[in-house]
Amino acid sequence: QAADGSVVLIVESKQIRNGTVQLNPNGAGGYTQMSEDWIKQVITNLPDNHPTKNILREAVRSGKIKTAVTGVDRQTGKAVILPVKVPSKTNIRR
Repeated sequence: QAADGSVVLIVESKQIRNGTVQLNPNGAGGYTQMSEDWIKQVITNLPDNHPTKNILREAVRSGKIKTAVTGVDRQTGKAVILPVKVPSKTNIRR
C-alpha cells in the first residue's frame, strides 16, 4: 500500500461452486494463476510499450500488488470478492 493508500489490484473472475474457486495451475509461463511468478510472467508477456507494464513492474517491486477473485456464489446468489494469496508452485507442499 502506497503512502496515499493506493494499491494495484489484480482480479480474476471465477465461478464459485460449493464455496470454492479453481485457479489454473498451468497459467502464464506454467505458473499457477494469480501467483507472484504468474504475475511476473504476465508482465514479461506484455509489449514493452504497453502503458500498464511499468505500473505493474513498480507495484511488484514495491509490494503494492493485491490479488482477489470475484464471482457469484451459486448457492447464495451473492456477488463476492475474495482476497487471495496464491503460492508459487515451488512453495506448495505436497
